[in-house]
Amino acid sequence: MPRRPASMVPLPTTPFSMLRDFVLGERGTQDGCFCPVCGADNNVKRYKLTRVHFRILQRLYQFPPEANVHWREFVDAGSATKMLNIPKHYGLIGQRTVNLDNPFDRSGEWHITDLGRSFVTNRCRLPYYFWSIHDHVLWWTDMLTTRAEMQERIRGRSARSLVEEMVRASLQRAPHTGYFQVEYL
Repeated sequence: MPRRPASMVPLPTTPFSMLRDFVLGERGTQDGCFCPVCGADNNVKRYKLTRVHFRILQRLYQFPPEANVHWREFVDAGSATKMLNIPKHYGLIGQRTVNLDNPFDRSGEWHITDLGRSFVTNRCRLPYYFWSIHDHVLWWTDMLTTRAEMQERIRGRSARSLVEEMVRASLQRAPHTGYFQVEYL
């Protein structure tokens, strides 16, 4: 039976460092935790590229390499723009920032990167999935695959939790475990 995520009720005198340490300590557990400041459910989740991401990459690939294209031109109407975060973490796409001094001033325009072009044409292998919390990548799997291999879903059982992933990697003594890797073909 699943347990409720850990929680903490801060006092006005609770130092920020204590709040941060609580979240950092509890978020990687199986049940996660609630943020004592904003109340968000902090839970580590596994993400991988899906059919929607492949469609987005294929559409962006059709544009010239330097072209910045508004997301409405390549994302399906039913897909949320948050679907762009996963290929962004892989470094397959990049967003044009209007004001470089203010990274939150976004144009809504995106472009495919050189790595993205290599991936679409099956000239490189990338991690099959990664573990993330609140748009922050914590761990990359060491299973590298091409776009074609990902689409064929030829992989067997994968880790169900970040802890299981870390134990599997340590038992295999993988040299670059947890880090983003690219293998060009």
